[in-house]
Amino acid sequence: MSWPGIAVLIVAYCVVDLSIVKAAIMIAVSVGATGFAIRGARARKGNRTFLLIVLALGLWAAGWVWWEATIVATGAVPNATSLSNALFLGGSGALVAALVATLWRREQSLVSLLDVATIGASLFVVAGATLLHKYTSVSLPELGRVVSIAYGTSDVLLVAAGVRLLLAPRRRAGDGAFLVAAAAGLVISGLFWNWATALGTYVPGSWADVGWFVWAVLGACAARRSSQGAVVEVGGEQRVRRQTVARVVLLAGSAVVCPAVLAVDVLTGNVVDTTPLVIGGAVISLLVIAGFAALLRRATALQARTGEIASLVDATEDAVIGTTPAGIITSWNRGAELIYGWKAAETVGRPLAMIVPPATPDVVGRSMRQLAMGTTAIRHQAAGLHRDGHEIDVDLNVCPVFVAGVWSPSRP
Repeated sequence: MSWPGIAVLIVAYCVVDLSIVKAAIMIAVSVGATGFAIRGARARKGNRTFLLIVLALGLWAAGWVWWEATIVATGAVPNATSLSNALFLGGSGALVAALVATLWRREQSLVSLLDVATIGASLFVVAGATLLHKYTSVSLPELGRVVSIAYGTSDVLLVAAGVRLLLAPRRRAGDGAFLVAAAAGLVISGLFWNWATALGTYVPGSWADVGWFVWAVLGACAARRSSQGAVVEVGGEQRVRRQTVARVVLLAGSAVVCPAVLAVDVLTGNVVDTTPLVIGGAVISLLVIAGFAALLRRATALQARTGEIASLVDATEDAVIGTTPAGIITSWNRGAELIYGWKAAETVGRPLAMIVPPATPDVVGRSMRQLAMGTTAIRHQAAGLHRDGHEIDVDLNVCPVFVAGVWSPSRP
């Protein structure tokens, strides 16, 4: 896709006042984005995220084809129960599934899905307190009202899954950023459309439809990016701590949603219906308690596992050296003391290059770059540098040690 070409199409869509031209532009972008996404699909066979994003793009493209064809044929906007809306909702559901699949692939834990449910419940409470009465009082047929609520539900789930994905361990060549941006584009396009409709200014082909272009382009980029290797971004304990703090803040924020909504309603003089707040508060409280329990259980299990591994590492006579991705030593076992002659207190915090002979200065950086590109283990004969300056032959094994989804290299 050409970015200047897309910009020209968006401008033409908003400026040209011919329904047939607008329909042609919308269909071209819809089909073009889907085609761009599936280019080289054979190489991405089995990638669930890719398949779900392409499905979302395809359903939305089909929906827009039907939408524009209806407008051109009848001169009227399709009603809420039209096939277009069913296709649009199906596309939104596929995008939610793509976000959840990406989150699951990264963490492979039900805890992440519990977090999505917690965020979603909080957003539902806010939406229910501020918007639900509009959906239930608006003059629509029963099925049309269901469709309107379904759109709001899909937006809530897109936001919840997108926010949680931002807290997940990132991947250098991953699809997270584009995928979250695509979901945001779809939600914003829906807000534009609802805003224009509420103001009575929506007409087919107006600026309110431009959000679709954003979602289509970002969705296509997300699909193409999802084909690249799922390479875990380098990190360490500090990143794990940041993710844990972010999750604690998220859960704590969810816990105060209902009191906050109630306080705002009281202060603004709105009539307060406490029933949804009580029910929503109970559900959120259960989810928050479950979330904190899962956090505590994971931390306890991780601490116990770490202590067990540390005991095993200390008992071996092989050198086991932990480093940051930048090559700074973080752990140094008894075997390393015996082989290299340095005590742990003398090495931790210093660069690993201190035990690398001057003749091979780039060996550390090269190993780290290979791990960052997805190599799971590097094994070869190498030379190490003893404390007294003489070289020693070592059988080198460099591999990533995963901690809560991020890794730090280990070098025995």
